[in-house]
Amino acid sequence: MHNPNTGRVLAIDDDPGIRNVLKRIFETGGYDAEIVSSGQEALALLFSTDHNTDDCPFGLILTDLGMPEMDGWSVAAAIRSRWLDVPVVLVTGWGDDVDNKKTKECQINEVISKPFNLHNLLELISKYTTH
Repeated sequence: MHNPNTGRVLAIDDDPGIRNVLKRIFETGGYDAEIVSSGQEALALLFSTDHNTDDCPFGLILTDLGMPEMDGWSVAAAIRSRWLDVPVVLVTGWGDDVDNKKTKECQINEVISKPFNLHNLLELISKYTTH
């Protein structure tokens, strides 16, 4: 079944500066995006009763890896407990120092590094969404 939300993007990052950059990037690309500051906020949005459908309310989820209280691994695991098909991209400032085994376990589609390159990020978003 076709997910009607494939053009929507959810971005999760605890850094206000990164959220601001993401907001500008999404606006530049013309994407319908929600940007939240924590894993808990993201899961509340994802699992809210407003979304009483089997489809994920977003077509792509970008999550920061290193966040307090709930890291990107935990966010991805919670998402995968309900939706196996929504692309999840892990965003990290840790460079190549990412646990490949955990990446596979959490079914992460891609890992990208901060700082973002505008062109590369827009390409990545368009790879996973329709808009």
